[in-house]
Amino acid sequence: MTSDFSYQRKSRPGRWSPAIAVLVWVGGAASGEVDGPSSTPARPGYKSFRFDEDFSALADPTLRTQPLDDLKYIPLGDEPRTWLTLGGEARTRYEYFNEPGFGLRGLSKDDFVLQRLLFHADLHVGDHFRVFAQSVSAWQIDPESATSPLQDDALDVQQAFADVVIGDPRGDRLLLRGGRMEMGFGSFRLVTPRDPTNVRLNFDGVRATLHLGQATIDAFLTRPVEQKRGIFNDGENDAQTFWGVYSSVPIDGPALNLDAYYLGLRRENARFDAGSGTDERHSLGARAWGRAGGFDYDLEGVFQFGDFAGRSIRAWTVASNVGHTWEQAAWKPRLGIKANIASGDTDRADSREGTFYALFPRQSYFSEINLLAPSNFFDLHPSFQVRPSESLLITASWDPFWRYTENDGVYGPGRVAIPASATSGRFVGSTIDLQADWTLTPQLTMSAFYAHFFAGEAVSKAGGKSADFFGTWVTYKF
Repeated sequence: MTSDFSYQRKSRPGRWSPAIAVLVWVGGAASGEVDGPSSTPARPGYKSFRFDEDFSALADPTLRTQPLDDLKYIPLGDEPRTWLTLGGEARTRYEYFNEPGFGLRGLSKDDFVLQRLLFHADLHVGDHFRVFAQSVSAWQIDPESATSPLQDDALDVQQAFADVVIGDPRGDRLLLRGGRMEMGFGSFRLVTPRDPTNVRLNFDGVRATLHLGQATIDAFLTRPVEQKRGIFNDGENDAQTFWGVYSSVPIDGPALNLDAYYLGLRRENARFDAGSGTDERHSLGARAWGRAGGFDYDLEGVFQFGDFAGRSIRAWTVASNVGHTWEQAAWKPRLGIKANIASGDTDRADSREGTFYALFPRQSYFSEINLLAPSNFFDLHPSFQVRPSESLLITASWDPFWRYTENDGVYGPGRVAIPASATSGRFVGSTIDLQADWTLTPQLTMSAFYAHFFAGEAVSKAGGKSADFFGTWVTYKF
C-alpha cells in the first residue's frame, strides 16, 4: 500500500472483472497435470529477474516437461544458439489494513485487490547479442484510499534493453546493457526490484557487468523510471540520478563471500524531518555472507556522505542476519535473528544531516504491514521457520523497534511518518508476523501473511494506534 496519497473513496466495481478472469485462468492452468521438477540438472527454473532465466537447454525436447514449455525455446533458423523465449506472470494479491499509517491519516481500515500481468520476450541472436522486452499491466481494485501509480498502471513498458557480450559467453566476459531495466544487488537492502508493489522498480540507463571467474563487477549510470497511471506514459524521473559500482567475490566456496560497493544518488526535493531540499548522497558499503555447517550469516555496513540542502551528510547503518537450520531434523527448523541499526539526525540545527537513507529498498522492508522504513532506528528481530513439507514454509517473527535518536522522526516508506516535534520517547512499537508460503507447482505459488503492530510510546504520544494487516497472494509464472 502506498502512503503519500490523500484518502478518498473510489468506487470502481467494474474493475473486479480482470482479477476474476485472471484467477480463473491461473486456476485452470494449475488444475492440469503438471510434472514435478525434473531430476535433470539442466532443466531451468523461474527466477525473480526473468532476464536471468536461460532456457536454451530446452533445445532438448525431453526436458520440456511443464505446460507451455514450447514457448520457452522457439528456434529461429538452423542455428541452435539463436532462439526466442516467451514468458509471463499473473499475480493476484488481496490486502486488508486496520488503522493504516498508525491511524494518523483519517482512515480506520482499507482493503483492496492488486492485479498484475507481466509478459516478456527474450531474443538471443548467437552468444553475443540479446534483446529483452517486458510489459506490465497493473490494477488496484476498490480501495478506500486513492490509488498510486506504483499500484495502478494500465499498460506500460517494464523493461526493454539490449545486451552485447564481449569475450567468452560462458567464461570471462564483459556484458554491456542499455535501455530500461530492473536491478537488484546483494542482500536487496539498498537496491531491490520492490516486488510487493504492483509495479516493480525499474531504471533507464546503461550497465556494464564484468565476469572474471566467479567474481563480478557491476557499473551503472541510470535514472529511476517515474511510474504514471495510464498507457505507455512512464518516463525518466529527471529529479533523480543513480549511479554506482558493485563487486562480489567468492572467497571460500559457499562459506565466505565478500561484496564491496559504492552507490551514488542525487534527488531533488528530498524530505527528512529536518526539512527538504536537494540530496546528493554517496554510500560506501561492504558485506560478508555465507553458509556452513547449518549456520548462515549476512553482515553488512554502510557509510554515507554528501550534501543535503547545504548540510553535510554523515550517516551510517549496520545490519545482520544470522541463523541456524537443523537440516536433519523433522521440518528442518531454522532459528534466526536480525540485529540492525541506522543513524538519525541528532541535531537539526547544526550543519550536519545524520539520517540514513536506504536508497531503493523494498517498501515492506521490515514487514508486509509496511509501516516503517530503515531510517533512525534500531531493532532486534528473532524469527523461527519450519518446513512441514518441501512445498510449504511457515515463518513466525517478532520485531521490537526503537528510534536511534528522539531528535529525529519516525520514518515510513517514502515519508516522515511522525515528526520528532509531534512525539517523544524512543520505543516505536513491535510487530508480530506469521507467514505461510506454498509452492504448489513449479509455476504456481501461494502466500498468506498476518501482522499485528503494537504501538509504542513514540506512536501513541503522536495519537497513533496499533494496527493489523492481512494479505494473501497467488502467483503463476510461465
